[in-house]
Amino acid sequence: MTPGPASTAEEIIEHLRALGSDENIAGMARFGIATETALGLSNVQLRRVARMVKTDHARALDLWTSGIREARLLAAFTADPKVLTLAEARQWANACNSWEVVDTVADLFV
Repeated sequence: MTPGPASTAEEIIEHLRALGSDENIAGMARFGIATETALGLSNVQLRRVARMVKTDHARALDLWTSGIREARLLAAFTADPKVLTLAEARQWANACNSWEVVDTVADLFV
């Protein structure tokens, strides 16, 4: 399945799982990235998926709540900064468990 703008968070996560790589997870750990929930996708791969699925704030919230590293990064790439609330931003900031997630959501917050 190729994800698109009408894809649900669950469908997108299924697609991300299919692309995962244990080798990439090992590489992430070497750079101090929290890998407990990682599937092993690079940011290049995630940006490609983000371009396919487009912006959808409600879906981004669902992706974030999955707790999966790649889904959270994709949530930050596809959330709508114009409708992101202060409460949502605070919730996301408090849930960050890795420097790379912090860097990614910081771009959304700014």
